Amino acid sequence: MSLDDAVSDAQARAACEHILSSVVFAKARLMGRLLRYLVDQALGGNVRGTTEYAIGLEVLGRKPADYSPGEDPSVRVQVGRLRRRLETYGTECARPGDVVIRIPLGSYLPIIERRPAQPDVAPVEPTAATRSDALAIRPIQVIAGSAAGQAFAQGLQEELLNQMVQAFGPVVLGEALGEGRSEGKAEPRVIVSTLRIDPTRLRASVCLMEAPRQRVTWAQQFDQAPNFSILEQEALATTICRALKQHLALP
Repeated sequence: MSLDDAVSDAQARAACEHILSSVVFAKARLMGRLLRYLVDQALGGNVRGTTEYAIGLEVLGRKPADYSPGEDPSVRVQVGRLRRRLETYGTECARPGDVVIRIPLGSYLPIIERRPAQPDVAPVEPTAATRSDALAIRPIQVIAGSAAGQAFAQGLQEELLNQMVQAFGPVVLGEALGEGRSEGKAEPRVIVSTLRIDPTRLRASVCLMEAPRQRVTWAQQFDQAPNFSILEQEALATTICRALKQHLALP
């Protein structure tokens, strides 16, 4: 855990309660319990308490005898939701000088820091990954599977689109617009995904393709058990989006 020298333990806990009292966390009881737990573990220096297994037992009430994080994505899903709510709070509610909390991707250990009172904001030149005309997503195609698989693909599409908009900004739905790039604009990039399902495994194949040349610059496959719940849709979308952000070298 990173704790700003200007933030005491008492201030960190007070900031946690202030964040949870905001409209961003209205009626989100599980999110409140999860954030308080992570902050307590971090302030106590108990890194082991912020593992996926420990969170599953202590916050979600899983039983040690039958709990396997590899088969149960609930912790990843809930921490992903908490991470996004904290980002929303930081963007919409926090002011300069406030203590804010964030959870970096790939970690469950919170970072507690004070927002600079007078931040220096330098103009940022848009990049290929942040321009609204530079990223598009095509509907997921089911190339092997059942009617349940088709419904799962539609839900996965919605979850993936939601997370991509939060991560990258505006995203074109469907084909990338334009047949080529205009002067000063990035060549459009298209997310192309397929889904294959058999009795033992669900495989999502995702690639990043430059349009209009259709040159694939990144491709990865994601496997999981063939469960068709909303939690599975959100967990898979989170995994795909995280991998794409890492490929594009975004924070």
